[in-house]
Parts: sequence; structure tokens; C-alpha cells
Amino acid sequence: IGLLRTIARVAQREPFDLIQVRNLTGAGCLALWLRRRTGARVVFQFSFPTLEGAIGDARRGERAMSWGRRLGARLAIPVRGWMLRRVDLVLAVSEAMREWLIEMGVDPHRVITIPLGAEMTDRAPGHDVAELRERLDLGDAPMALYAGAIAPARRLDVLIRAWARLVDRHGPATLVLVGPSSFGEADRLGDLAASLGVDTWLRVLAPVPRSEIPRFITAAAVAVSPLPPDPIYRVSSPTKTVEALALGCPVVVTPIRDQAELVEASGGGLVAPFDAEALAGALACLMFDPERARAMGAAGRAFVERHRTYERIAERIEERYESLLGRDRVGC
Repeated sequence: IGLLRTIARVAQREPFDLIQVRNLTGAGCLALWLRRRTGARVVFQFSFPTLEGAIGDARRGERAMSWGRRLGARLAIPVRGWMLRRVDLVLAVSEAMREWLIEMGVDPHRVITIPLGAEMTDRAPGHDVAELRERLDLGDAPMALYAGAIAPARRLDVLIRAWARLVDRHGPATLVLVGPSSFGEADRLGDLAASLGVDTWLRVLAPVPRSEIPRFITAAAVAVSPLPPDPIYRVSSPTKTVEALALGCPVVVTPIRDQAELVEASGGGLVAPFDAEALAGALACLMFDPERARAMGAAGRAFVERHRTYERIAERIEERYESLLGRDRVGC
């Protein structure tokens, strides 16, 4: 209610041309109401199915959610569909999401794919990488990096089992997991690694500042994004995959459409099924073949620079916004 009052007050002083909402169904409905008041166009940025995610987490016991909140989330899903069919433009985070939205009844001409991207930055200097490797006690062993949520829904036990196979066949190598851990998942994965005899070769770390991520990626021989083929992830656009490629680090990914198409188009890594044996083989192919890994990393970085930087993505969005408002783009 406070947000509604504030926006209505601002709109009376200076009418909006365009209102953009990200993910929130209630805010999207508010934007439609403001469109009636101001004539502004409404854009909905759909980057993740948060309602389905919350319901799934509650069902698996990974999130405390009262029956009232769960009912509210279920009722909000058809409301969101009603809202999406009425906004002026939907920014879908992946082509798979765009197709899903069209199946929901959204006009194909009013939904475009705007995937996540990355900033082009330099790799971390050698002394920073050496300090990190020393702090993590990596020795001379190659390192693979997983950066993201450490939660039961990610089913990272498959990655731990893959790591056990890799170490057994190829020798020492360290897997580093970085991210927020929920429901004791870090401890559970550590226990699993111990039972498989690879706890020496696993590091599970708490989240680090975003400014630290380039150092971790630079230190890694390969980055891995082993998303399970669950409906909630099939429509996603994993940003960590793009960030790794932007820094010239090759990646191993599972066949989630956006990241698989990115890796195949760029030549920046390998796509493997969500299976311990397949992941172990793909990771070993890059971790123990440095020349191949360097070539793939360079190809991935060049592709991201051409197609998936936020500057490129911003240009596409600006062009569509100007079209939506009936304007020609103004050059600088």
C-alpha cells in the first residue's frame, strides 16, 4: 500500500513513459493499474518462476511456508498468467521460457528473449590467484569451481559422486563449491564426500563478495554448472556459466537449454547429461588437457564479448523500448 501511494504521487508529478517490473506478480498488477492512470507502457521481466520455486521448496521441506502462504502462492500463479497476457512486453530470460509463456497464452509478438549476460573483466593477476590457492590448500592439484546455491534442490550429490570417479581414475583434483548453503546441505555433501573417500579433495565455502568471483574463476581449470533437468531449471539462464566464459574459463554444463546452446555455439566447453559418470568424463577431458581447456576458454570469452555482454543486451532492450513507445532511437 505504501509503494502504491508513493508511485501514484510520483506519477501525478511526472507521468511515466514505461514501468518495468521484475518477477513480482503483485507489482505487475499494480503496474497495470498505473497504466490506466498514466498511459505508461508496462514491461514484465521474467527471470525466474519464483512462485513455483517457493512451492517446490516448501513441498521438499526446504523452506518454512505456512499453509496460508502456500495457498497464496498457488492462487497467484493464475493471477500472474492473467497479468502476463495483458502487459505490453515480457522479457523472458531464455528461449525455453519464451516458449513456455506462449503456451500460457502470451502473445508471441509481445514476448522477447533477453538472457542473462556478464561484464567483460580481466582475469585476476597471478599473485592473487596464488594467494587463493594457498589459502584453500590446493597444492598443485587442478581445481574445478561450482558457484551457486548449495541446496537440496540442486542435487549436488551427483556432482560429488562424479568427483569421486574422477579422482579415482585420474588422481588428485580439488572441487570447490562456493555459495549459500541451506538446510545443512554443506554438511551433508561433506559427509557424502567422506563416505566416498574424497573429502580431502572437496572445499565447501560460504558466499564470497562478487568482487572475489573473478579470482576463483581464474584459479579454476574448469567451471561446472550441473543443473538438474527439473522443470523449474529448464527455463533458466544460468548467469555463472556466462561469467565463467567471459573470463576465459571453460565450462562443463548439463543440458539446460540456455546454457547448453551457449556452450555449443561458443565452443567454450562441454555438455554432459546430469549423471555422475558423464560429468566425471567431461570434467576430466578439460581438467587434464590444459591445451584444450585454454582453447575452449578463449573461444567462450570471444563469443560472450560478441553476444552476451550486458552492453549488447542493453542495446537490444533499448531498441525494443523505443519501438514500444513509438520512437526512433536517438544516436549520441
